[in-house]
Amino acid sequence: MFKKKNSILWLAMTAALTACGGGGSSSPSPATTSTATTTQATPSSGKAVDGYLVGSTVFCDVNKNGVFDAATETTTTTLAGGAFTFAAGCSGTVVVTGGTDATTNYAFKGTLKAPAGSAVATPLTSLTADTGMTAAQLATALGLPAGTDVTKLDPADGSHQNLLRTTLAVQQIVQQLANTLGTLAASSDTSGIYTKVANAVAATLLANPSLPMFGADGSVNLTVLTAAAKGAVASMAADSKFNVFTISDANLAAMAAQIGAQAQQFLNASDADLANLASKLQNPAAAPIDTTATTAYLALQSDSVRINGNQISYASLTAGASISTPTTFGLDFSITGAPAIDTVANLALELVEVGGQSRVLQLMIDKVNIKNVNGQLSIVPDATAKVYVYGHTGSGNDINLTLNDLTFKPITVTNNSLTLNYKSLVNKVLASVDNTTQTTAQKFTSITGEFKIKVAIDGLRVRNLDGAAALPSTAITVTGSSPVQSVNGVGVSGTLTIQ
Repeated sequence: MFKKKNSILWLAMTAALTACGGGGSSSPSPATTSTATTTQATPSSGKAVDGYLVGSTVFCDVNKNGVFDAATETTTTTLAGGAFTFAAGCSGTVVVTGGTDATTNYAFKGTLKAPAGSAVATPLTSLTADTGMTAAQLATALGLPAGTDVTKLDPADGSHQNLLRTTLAVQQIVQQLANTLGTLAASSDTSGIYTKVANAVAATLLANPSLPMFGADGSVNLTVLTAAAKGAVASMAADSKFNVFTISDANLAAMAAQIGAQAQQFLNASDADLANLASKLQNPAAAPIDTTATTAYLALQSDSVRINGNQISYASLTAGASISTPTTFGLDFSITGAPAIDTVANLALELVEVGGQSRVLQLMIDKVNIKNVNGQLSIVPDATAKVYVYGHTGSGNDINLTLNDLTFKPITVTNNSLTLNYKSLVNKVLASVDNTTQTTAQKFTSITGEFKIKVAIDGLRVRNLDGAAALPSTAITVTGSSPVQSVNGVGVSGTLTIQ
């Protein structure tokens, strides 16, 4: 019995060893060999993009408090092309500060953030980092194509120009709000305020999913932008490290209108003009946004416009006014206080015939430099400014024309009076069109009939003469222009009977 039990025990031990990789071999079995293993960290890389940011500090914000914690978090620096790498990887939010924008050579004063795993850190990814906003929600809110993932695409690589326009427009909004609110709070922490503004923009977009900030026509929704600005002000007021300041709703709306007009210029700029526009609008030496809408502002004299040298009040224009064939349209500005004005504006005129030949004429002059110099307005088209023209009649071929040479002086300024030389513009169009569109152009020389008229200007805040309210929001889009050219700012409209 004893021997039998020992035999059974031996067989059981042999089976157990065999199952573990043992056996009768004299060589060591894997089960009895100790092997040390080493886990290799996987590096993570990305790019910091406004333009490409060089020399910026980048850290991996593991605890998402927005502050670099040297004991637990890693940091690196951006190189050429905005490139950065975390040798040990980064599982937290990527945060970028400082450095220089390689496109403009201006110091970067904001804070970019990006969710873990992002290929880029941009003003757009900042709206999705730690805010609860998804890339899909952001694409809808900013009018980007469905499926656009801003955390994966490099807007400055030359293959995503529409995304670059949107990126620069958002950067203009967030940075300008941060700069302006920092001035009001007497704070130099522009980088910290930038994050508050970005979070306020994201919160506003999330709360208003049916109100995109950017329209398909390249417009900026000022209601959404003003709400975001108000949210940023409230966020700063709740933070004890910022000085308390107040800003009226009227001034807040005026500030948002100016910033929105700047952002809109990016949305509608041509590919070739983006870098030049960034250098102009993002220049830290430019005059700050004016937040004193009720004490320092522009208005139109006598609350009227000037046509053929005659003043026509808003009320008369709304009710319907009669004029002879137009030769000039004018805006005579009245300056109250000393508003800080240093902006690039677009100016547009639209005539739409009521009945008749169904004529439509749209004229837009882009990149008009406007400054207030000791109470006198300097209004000068940029050297690269263009005139966009669309003409339509009931018969004939439509006109789609871009004039690149403005030496014929389509606008002139004397003593704060701006004159749009309608007759010289039409004559220039006549001289520039081909035989197929000349008949259409000729129908806008000695025109008669009833027309709806709109005059619009963006990038410039204009109020009623008493300063109580801004001129109505007015938009004009040049039909058929590519890329789309539009003016979405303030202006006047009404009806003209041309005799």
